[in-house]
Amino acid sequence: VCEADPASVWDLYCGVGGFALHCADPGRDVLGIETSPEAIVSASLSAAQAALDRVGFQVGDATAFAVRADVVPPVIIVNPPRRGLGEELCRWLESSSSVRQVVYSSCHAGSLARDLASRPYAPPEEALPAALANLSYDDYLATAFVAERSPMASGSVGS
Repeated sequence: VCEADPASVWDLYCGVGGFALHCADPGRDVLGIETSPEAIVSASLSAAQAALDRVGFQVGDATAFAVRADVVPPVIIVNPPRRGLGEELCRWLESSSSVRQVVYSSCHAGSLARDLASRPYAPPEEALPAALANLSYDDYLATAFVAERSPMASGSVGS
């Protein structure tokens, strides 16, 4: 995210805000979306204690928030529950011409594979894998994947 240096970032399924807080920068607006009110209270408290005025958090459904947004940032972080992103959010990410980079963090290899198969960032020939990391503990597999839509990507509509 720092290399891309976006003016704004969304952290969908932000939990207590770990990724959003890490992406904070004086020149960047960061917004985290999470269904858990308790997690949002914790994330907001952390942002306030760190004096991060441009980092905010809202309780809500990540998919509903994204598909209804008028303005979309170039970088979106997703850390979905074990079920994955779901078909609607994957389709939206695929069709949004504003999204240039997606950081996908997953704790479930099956849902990650299903989401990637739906091409939520760009067709494979248009995605540039920037990083792939795995951390495994018994039946738990944490994976992070960064995909960037190439400047030559075509066929995207919407924003």
